[in-house]
Amino acid sequence: ENVWRVLVDEGQIEIALLNLSLNARDAMSDGGTIVISTSNIFLDAGSQIRVPNFTPGEYVILEVADERDGISSEIMERVFDPFYTTKGVGQGTGLGLSMVHGFADQSGGFVKIDSEKWRGTKVRILLPRADESTQSPAIMIQQDERQPRSEMDSSETILVVEDDPNVRTAVVQILMDFGCNVVEAEDGDTALSVLADRSDINILFTDIVLPGEMNGPDIADRARKILPGFKVLYSTGYSNTGGRGEFSSAANSWFLQKPYSAEELMDTLSEVRSS
Repeated sequence: ENVWRVLVDEGQIEIALLNLSLNARDAMSDGGTIVISTSNIFLDAGSQIRVPNFTPGEYVILEVADERDGISSEIMERVFDPFYTTKGVGQGTGLGLSMVHGFADQSGGFVKIDSEKWRGTKVRILLPRADESTQSPAIMIQQDERQPRSEMDSSETILVVEDDPNVRTAVVQILMDFGCNVVEAEDGDTALSVLADRSDINILFTDIVLPGEMNGPDIADRARKILPGFKVLYSTGYSNTGGRGEFSSAANSWFLQKPYSAEELMDTLSEVRSS
């Protein structure tokens, strides 16, 4: 009760909570309890906080706790590394905790993990308390800053092609938060089927590496036969696919390296739109 308010992006905090909950669920394959809780805390300069640029003050804690295996010290050192995962092939992207860390950092907070082998794990997102007297104006300013980008929704529709459902959900949510019209597909066949039925799609945002017979560039080549001249934004988390130079050199093509923040995504799409 009486938890302080924080000023954060609603879509991003939902995605962070979803990622932490999925990690907790996956850690308890034989069953168990996930506890999600909130609380207030004041941290002074003497607090045992080991994070860069820590600022003393009032924070709200959003905690997700499980009660199973815990995290070893070796793995703990890498949990925030992008695309690092202990899950099997096809079971995880390694983006979950990286995205949570990025969200907390962008919001002026940080993430702490407490874990004991066989005793479970507690992940705490600490977010700075919002100044109640300035919260409403701050929200209005944030909305005003987004307004130029949200003009995309009046004339353009984006097709997002991403095979990982968690990443796709996160990207679609970010785009919708900025007022974009969004259509989604999980593979090449679905993407081409959508393009055949939708003449209003102007931008293709596709992962380069996809399951099945078609990758991102294949989709773009076939799509341009259906809708000549539309714009393509490629993305990947792999370093051996050619990268920015290869995929951004073609006409009406751009490239965005994973992992990226919501801000980086929208800045890149603004560049695509204005070209």
